[in-house]
This record gives sequence, structure tokens and C-alpha cells, in this order.
Amino acid sequence: MELLKGMINLISIIGFLSAIILWIMAMNRAVSDDVHFKLKPIWKIKREWFKPPGFQLYVAAYIALVIGIITSSIYYKFLA
Repeated sequence: MELLKGMINLISIIGFLSAIILWIMAMNRAVSDDVHFKLKPIWKIKREWFKPPGFQLYVAAYIALVIGIITSSIYYKFLA
């Protein structure tokens, strides 16, 4: 049982860390600031974020984040 707890905890940590790393990589892909549109005066969304490969990295980051959330909730609900 301890091995299962450790494996699920490790999967959740890897999910959260990979989501952060993929998010940073996706933001670094969209380096040009010349094409953007504004939702609020402070908030800028770059159009390159919604084109490959940046969009694919954002999707991968959200998938990793969801995996981390699901595994951590399983750990803390059933095994902690």
C-alpha cells in the first residue's frame, strides 16, 4: 500500500511540474509581441499562442495539470 501511495504521489508531482514547464515553454514560443489583441488594458493575449506549436504546448500543459489534479485528489481522498 505504501508503494501505491508513493507512486500516485510521484505521478501527481510530475504532472504539476510538467504542466509548469510546458506552460513556460509555450510562453517562450510566442516571443513576438507585434501581433496581439487586448482583452483588458493590462492583459495581452498573443495570437501566436493559438497557433501551432504554442497551442499544442498549452494543450499538453493543461492535460498534465489535469493528470496532476486527478492523481493528487485520489491520493488525498483515498490514501492519505
